[in-house]
Amino acid sequence: MMGVTGSVIAWLPDLIPMEMTWRFPHEKSSPDAPQISVSQAISAMQRAHPDTKPDELAMLLTPSERFPFYFFFREKPLEGSMYLVDPYSGKVNSPMRVEDFYIGWVAHFHANLLWDAKGLIANGVGSFFALLLLVSGLWLWWPSTWNQLKLRLTLKKGAPLKRRILDLHNVMGIYLYGIVFLVTLTGVVLALNSSTSEGVKKAIDRRAGASEEKSLIVKPRGARLPDDKLVQLAKSANAKYELQSVRRHMKADAPFVANFGREHAGFLAGSQVEIDPYSGRVLRVQRDATASPGHKFMTLMHDLHFGTFGGTLSKLIYTLAGLMPSGLFITGLWMWWNKKKRKSATRVHSQNVEKLEEAVVA
Repeated sequence: MMGVTGSVIAWLPDLIPMEMTWRFPHEKSSPDAPQISVSQAISAMQRAHPDTKPDELAMLLTPSERFPFYFFFREKPLEGSMYLVDPYSGKVNSPMRVEDFYIGWVAHFHANLLWDAKGLIANGVGSFFALLLLVSGLWLWWPSTWNQLKLRLTLKKGAPLKRRILDLHNVMGIYLYGIVFLVTLTGVVLALNSSTSEGVKKAIDRRAGASEEKSLIVKPRGARLPDDKLVQLAKSANAKYELQSVRRHMKADAPFVANFGREHAGFLAGSQVEIDPYSGRVLRVQRDATASPGHKFMTLMHDLHFGTFGGTLSKLIYTLAGLMPSGLFITGLWMWWNKKKRKSATRVHSQNVEKLEEAVVA
């Protein structure tokens, strides 16, 4: 189940915008219509839902290649409801949850088996036992001679069905073994980091002696700059990255935060810009590539687990690797069943021989 859903999730950046725009088509006045600004999206949300609290408007996702809408998150009508604002017309669409989307349901199932925190822990435990299966499978496959190695890397032509199934099991299990092992191992690490109070990230930072990143505090003075001006300043400070979300803290002494990602695939592609909302001065630019050891490690674990770092090529490889466990399960089950039938036939034959011997003696 993890392999099949993982194969789908490898294409998450492509499938999400397709499903969202299919369900909520963009309303453009013209093909080259400009997108509305952050402040216009906030105003549209306030007009559509006057009961929205200021804190619920503080964090929003901005239109990007992956999420082609403005996103707001509220607890109404259900916990974790998402409100998608059309980036061209400002229309606020009906609220939905992540799992209400087909691809969102697949992602939710893959992460926690639709069982929230308990499902995440169960998933981590299952992934750990999957690691044991992978190690023992490699041990059973490992050849002792060069000729055996060649046999276990190829499919023998014209062989009986039993031999073809065995060859298929061996071939499927080894060519993408490294990717499957890596994905399973990173799955264990991600589950462990999310389900423990300390987390792997904090443990690595503490081990490396890295100081915990402190939140910046600004001195309130006068009126805050308009949100659109702050967004423009953040983009100027991080021109090579794509804006993905902004956090407009409601506290007077908190900075304006903009999160970015690279438009193209790659490792450690995220960054964050913090700006003084009163003066517009850039206070800090943090990038994944220069972050703490724990942050870099967990970001790499995420990149390696989902396989989107190499564009279409890595997605194709991860798709095949995700389907491999299903093939191993089917061929392994077939071999186990045939072995079970052979043992049963041998036992029946032995029993018949014993009865015949008893009859002869009598």
